[in-house]
Amino acid sequence: MKMRVFANVFAATVASFGLWVGSVQAHTRLSTSNPADQAVLETSPKEISLSFSEPVRLTAVTLNSDAAPKTLEVGAPEPAKDFIVALPELVPGEYVAQWRVLSEDTHVMTGEIHFTVSP
Repeated sequence: MKMRVFANVFAATVASFGLWVGSVQAHTRLSTSNPADQAVLETSPKEISLSFSEPVRLTAVTLNSDAAPKTLEVGAPEPAKDFIVALPELVPGEYVAQWRVLSEDTHVMTGEIHFTVSP
């Protein structure tokens, strides 16, 4: 009987911990981007737009391709949900835009968007 009570208490504790961990890990996330991840574009985009679920500080955006990585100008690091970052003229090829933000709870988050400019 004592073993059954212990097992029930243990199971309830583990379940509670799982719910707590899930709520703690519910950080800000990238809601949408343009271009979208895995997009194939017929022309070079003039900008990248990033929209987040909560206000963040956009601290860096780097564009990677077959050429050397290019750090893009992100402007003033004011907290916002939506950002637009200008792009240079892109030649046909595959690109990865890597972003880094600082959330209001001071967590650093990173991500990337893969897209292709077709010939």
